[in-house]
Amino acid sequence: MDILRSCGFYRKDNRTGEEGLSLASALVFGKDITIQNILPAYKFDILVRLNDLDRWDDKLTLRTNLIDTYLQAMDFIRNRSNLPDKFYLEGDQRKDLRELIFREIIANAIVHREYTSAYPTTMVIRHNRVEITNPNKPIFRGLLSVDSFNPYAKNPNIRKFFSEFSWVDEIGSGVRNVNKYLNIYSLGAKPLFIEDDQFKTIIPLVGNILGEERASVFIELVGLDKSKLNSETIDAIEVLDLAPDHTEISDINDLFFAEGNSLGWSWNRKGVELKNLRIKINGQLQSNPFFEGWSWSEKGVELFDKRTILLFKILLLCLTPKNIEEIQELIEFNSRNKLREMYINPLRGTGLLEYTIKDKPNSSNQKYATTEKGRRFLGGFGI
Repeated sequence: MDILRSCGFYRKDNRTGEEGLSLASALVFGKDITIQNILPAYKFDILVRLNDLDRWDDKLTLRTNLIDTYLQAMDFIRNRSNLPDKFYLEGDQRKDLRELIFREIIANAIVHREYTSAYPTTMVIRHNRVEITNPNKPIFRGLLSVDSFNPYAKNPNIRKFFSEFSWVDEIGSGVRNVNKYLNIYSLGAKPLFIEDDQFKTIIPLVGNILGEERASVFIELVGLDKSKLNSETIDAIEVLDLAPDHTEISDINDLFFAEGNSLGWSWNRKGVELKNLRIKINGQLQSNPFFEGWSWSEKGVELFDKRTILLFKILLLCLTPKNIEEIQELIEFNSRNKLREMYINPLRGTGLLEYTIKDKPNSSNQKYATTEKGRRFLGGFGI
C-alpha cells in the first residue's frame, strides 16, 4: 500500500473523500481481463510490413498491463532482422543503439498515450522506417521542434513509475535521445515528431535520404512555392529515402540527367516506369479529353509536361495528409471537380494516394495521403 500511495496509484478523491485505486494502477498492474473490462478498446499493435504492404508480414497485438506491454514489445523488436543491433562506445561505455532508440519510442508511447481514446497505439515497421501513431491530447498541433519544445507529462504517475525501472528518464528525454542516437544508428537520418490528436513519430532507418538541399531543388523543379509549405511537409520531403542507384549522387542535375541515361531517376529509366503508370492511368481515363498522357523533351530540356508535374506536386504535398481544399490552393488549380477527376482519382487508382478515412470516402474531414507505394515511387524505387 505504501508503494501504491507513493506512486499515486492509490489516492483520495478530494471531491467525494473516497480512497481507491486509480486507472493508472490497473494499467500498470492489472490482469488482462481487468484492463479489458475498464478499457475494452485499448490495444498496442506492432505490424511488420516489408513485403505485404497492404496487410502485414508479422504482427503482435498487446492488450495486457503496461509492464508486460513494454517487455513484449521490446522482445519483438529485438527479433526483427531489419532492425539490427548496433553498438558504439559513449565514453568508455559500450551501448546498444537499437535498444536506446526503441526503449525511448516504446516507453514514451506507453507513458504519454491518451488511454480514454478508442484508437489503438500502432507501430508499423517498414523496410526504411518505423512509424508510431499514439492517441493523444495535443498541447498544440504540428511539427515538434527538438530544439525548442516544452515537454509535458501526459500521465505523470505512469511516467514516474516507469522512470524507476530506468525505462524513461526525465520529461522530454525521449525526443532528445532518439534525435541523438538515430543519427548514429543510421547516419544522416532525422526523426519526425508530429503533435496532433494522433501523435505521430517517424523513425527513418536509412541515412540515404533526399536531404535539405536536394529537397529544395526538387520542390523548385516541380514548381511548388516553398514559402507556402509548412515545415511538416518540407521535413517529410527531406526524409524521402533514395533508391540504391542514387545513394551516391550528390548533385540534383546528376540525379535527373545521369550519364548514359537521359533521366537518371529510376522512375524515369528509359521512360518505362512513367509509361507503365501512364497506361494504368489512361486505362481509367480513356474517355477523358483533358488527360493526354505524359511526355518530355528528348534532350531533357523540358523534364515533364504540365500534367505530369501536377501529379508529382500532389504526391509530394500529400506526404503529410492534405484535404482537397489545401491541395487545390497549393497547386493553384481552378476546378475542384477536374482536380479529382484528372489527378486525385487516377493517383488513388494506381495505389499512389489513399484516403485517410477509408471507410467514409465522403467525410467532411477526409484527407489524402501518399501511400508507401507512392513514397517509394518518389524516392526512385519505381512502381
